[in-house]
Amino acid sequence: MSSILMPVLADIYTQPVQLADFYVSNITDRKFTAALVKHLNITAPLGSFQHLKRVRGDKSKDGQLQILLCPCHHVSKMTKHNGDFVTTSAGHRDFVMIPRDHDDSVRESEQINIMMTSLLKSSDIPSTTLSKPYLVKVPICCPATRAQYEESSFYWPVTFHEDKRIAQMLSGTFFSKEEIQRIKNYLLEAESLGKKAAEKGQKHYGIVVVDPDTNTIIAKGHDMCRGSNPLHHAVMVGLDLVARSQGGGMWCLEDPDMYFRPSEEKSNVCELTSCESSNGQMASEKSGPYLCTGYDIFLNMEPCPMCSMALVHSRVNRVFYSTPHVDGGLGSKYKVHMQAGLNHHFDVFRWTGEVLSDIRAHH
Repeated sequence: MSSILMPVLADIYTQPVQLADFYVSNITDRKFTAALVKHLNITAPLGSFQHLKRVRGDKSKDGQLQILLCPCHHVSKMTKHNGDFVTTSAGHRDFVMIPRDHDDSVRESEQINIMMTSLLKSSDIPSTTLSKPYLVKVPICCPATRAQYEESSFYWPVTFHEDKRIAQMLSGTFFSKEEIQRIKNYLLEAESLGKKAAEKGQKHYGIVVVDPDTNTIIAKGHDMCRGSNPLHHAVMVGLDLVARSQGGGMWCLEDPDMYFRPSEEKSNVCELTSCESSNGQMASEKSGPYLCTGYDIFLNMEPCPMCSMALVHSRVNRVFYSTPHVDGGLGSKYKVHMQAGLNHHFDVFRWTGEVLSDIRAHH
């Protein structure tokens, strides 16, 4: 990966290709290929292996077609046995049979005959159309990136629909040079705030909140958790400063390095207006975007899980950080921003360019 801004993606984009054993046979008579595919789709549907193509061309000398029959673990259900089967090596698509004891070979042969009878039942397709089944390795999951696709295709042909946005992130072409320089400057600002916090006896964490549409800083601050409130992590402080910029906020932190930009446009303020509910009581109605909607967050350190959830709840647009943390909530230990079931998700990028600080803080 050439990008100096590494996306922190869901595991499906970064996990290695996982393999499973699958029974295949050579098709001895090509004219039955279509009929075999149609019949097997009924008697042995691919199920969770829909990303696999049913037939592939064998690059061996005889050039026979190979067809997927069923996963290895399905055979015991067909044969009502839990026996072992001959396993072949699929490396470079060369299949080598592993020697077996005589009794095992007899049992294997019986079970394969039962499997083939089950697969071809109620069919006019001659049993001689398929060779003796053998095992190959196939990818378990549908590839999510081009690298996974290329590796998966080494084992068996697969379908692949590339996500262009993810591809740009992984290739390092998602941001322009100008954008990268701006991001770096804001990360350096967060690092500077972290150093100021450390000089005051606080933890080395800084935060900068930016409106990317106008390229203006909405709020900036640093860690204060070693003071009167242990919840004053840099992220929590920064989010409260954003709330103060919108006429809210819970904490009045007096510090010359804290900053928030009062909103000048009514549309950027979450106003509370009174309205009467159906039961006659006064209720509050919120108007305008919520807290950090559309804002980018810049941190010199990966946030903890608590702060990561606070970023979810505040509806941030993107988060950039320059230093990972062993217990971090946005990539190192957890990926809070990718958790299924949450009502908001956002992009996270980790700076992997030149080191912006030699200090490594700990929660």
